[in-house]
Amino acid sequence: MRPCDIVDDIKKEAHQKYGKEFKNEPVTDTGYPLVPITIFLSADNTAAGEVSEEILWRLGDPAWEPKAVAGRFCQDMGLPAEKEKEVEGQILYALQPFLKWKDLGGRRLVLMKIYARNGSEVLVDEVVWNLNDPLSTSYAYAAQMCESLKLSFPWFEAVNEYVQRRLDEYIQDLREDPAAVDLIEPEAGKPIELEEGVPRVEKYETENDYEAERKKRRNQRKGI
Repeated sequence: MRPCDIVDDIKKEAHQKYGKEFKNEPVTDTGYPLVPITIFLSADNTAAGEVSEEILWRLGDPAWEPKAVAGRFCQDMGLPAEKEKEVEGQILYALQPFLKWKDLGGRRLVLMKIYARNGSEVLVDEVVWNLNDPLSTSYAYAAQMCESLKLSFPWFEAVNEYVQRRLDEYIQDLREDPAAVDLIEPEAGKPIELEEGVPRVEKYETENDYEAERKKRRNQRKGI
């Protein structure tokens, strides 16, 4: 089986097959962020046996259209044309965490305190977050925290929802009121000081509700 070389070579034929315009323009890795996409087909579904490949998707590149890439993938891997729909579905599913990403122009670093509540407990953390990194998703962060701290699925849902809401607020503020976002730029060789003892899970106490105070300050600033 030939190795999949989609990252380096999306051919004109794949786009023409689906009636898509193909722009033969040079695209560099720095021009479009690369995000990992895993495609898996079980041995029961293919005559060629199990297929498991990770490709790097050029996020935001108009030439990278899921249906066309699925066609090229099947062509490269020697898979029948009827598998293209299944591959396309896997690509679309894998792209879900990255769909909200829009290029903000260079890195945008913020020092974000996380205070995600799940019932009578909260996850407390403090992280330096690049708002312009498509790989920095709420989904990935929540999964990492649950793995590191051995947290249950309800925690994943709570953390994912909280972080995504915070990221949406940051992006909204950057577009509507950039001065309201405290962007940071670390000095070379000088680490950023973070809160000690994080991440941690602690008992929720109303009088120490960081999130309630944060929302209050934000609403006052926006005149709500």
